[in-house]
Amino acid sequence: MNRIQLTFSRNKEDETFAYRVFRSIAADVSHRDTLVMEIEHPPLPEPVFIKEDKLKRDSMYAYYATHGAIMPASVEYPIQVYLNGVDIALMGISYSVDYISGMFQFSAGLNESDEVLASYSIDGLQVLDTDEIDPAEGTKYFGPPARDRTEPTVPENLSLLPDPARGRIILTWADASAPGQTYYYRVEAVDAYGNFSNFSQERSVHLREFGDSGVGYYVERSFDNINWEIVSKQNSLEYIEYGVDQEPPAPATNLTAAISLNHGRSTADITLTWGLPDNNGASTSARYRVRSVSTIGVPSLPSAVIGPVYLPYGIEKYVVRRKVADGSIPSYNGLDAITVAELPAGDSLNAWDPEVVDNTTYTYAVYVVNRVGVHSIAANVTAEVGDATPPNFQAAGLKASNYSYLI
Repeated sequence: MNRIQLTFSRNKEDETFAYRVFRSIAADVSHRDTLVMEIEHPPLPEPVFIKEDKLKRDSMYAYYATHGAIMPASVEYPIQVYLNGVDIALMGISYSVDYISGMFQFSAGLNESDEVLASYSIDGLQVLDTDEIDPAEGTKYFGPPARDRTEPTVPENLSLLPDPARGRIILTWADASAPGQTYYYRVEAVDAYGNFSNFSQERSVHLREFGDSGVGYYVERSFDNINWEIVSKQNSLEYIEYGVDQEPPAPATNLTAAISLNHGRSTADITLTWGLPDNNGASTSARYRVRSVSTIGVPSLPSAVIGPVYLPYGIEKYVVRRKVADGSIPSYNGLDAITVAELPAGDSLNAWDPEVVDNTTYTYAVYVVNRVGVHSIAANVTAEVGDATPPNFQAAGLKASNYSYLI
């Protein structure tokens, strides 16, 4: 969250009782505008340290500080000047300071492209235009907050790409921004009887509440393009979602069972054969849109809607399950059935189940599983295994003797 800090010099007149700060969102602040705070005048100097103030060029030799009434340099209130990031004293250039006007006069001419910064102290006050008091700031006066309540710009250039290998979608968009709000300030001094001075010079600050909170965007999703929910609050320009509204793949087709009795062993071998599913993808119904959000929670209008997309997940494997027939279909992974085979896609469209018990009816189910683990409904078939057990026969009292065959 951005905050506005006002710094001004202390009035030296003994009659000064307080200062009044006025604020407006339009230029030319007057008494008709918002009185944001009234500050008691400190009777003694109250040094405020101004760090690396960018000096304003008047000529190649003369530059002005933002504040006049600079406190004379001393051990307690040192003045430091930097030319393009280097201490100017190390460059052999000297200077003098007009402490009343804030003018710095240099012994050598400086270029227009040079950046001149100065750190110094003033006999003044600092005001933080916020309602969130932070003692670590060292600022003693606080007023009602100035906030950028303008809506950020709407995110544009949305892109929604399927990533079928990983079963996800990738949503991206272009960076948004905030137009911001300009605030204008003037300060006046008042005495104990309510008489007020002329206004100070007007100063303005452009405040932009965007991009500093860690949550710059809301990603919203809808399955019917009517009801929307926020699925992510983030600061990046990319949203990834796994398991996007996955519809199950189509089931296997034309499932058949061929039975081969193992006579004399009371078992049978069963061979299952099936055809390819009608499709190997999933069509999502999810739609997306994005809002940008300012630091203080002001959302933009929603972006254009994008989606849905088609995700060709592809088949990962076939799972074959078996149970003794009881009128129900074997579950995908429950205890009611056993797994006969897990066959990688592309290897085969048949499975062999050897040595099953004869005189039993079995129900088989084949599940198609896509690359992200979503399985189809079951294709099922019943196999009725007949009798492969030899009769229980013993020839008791059997005798053999010679005999004659007469013609």
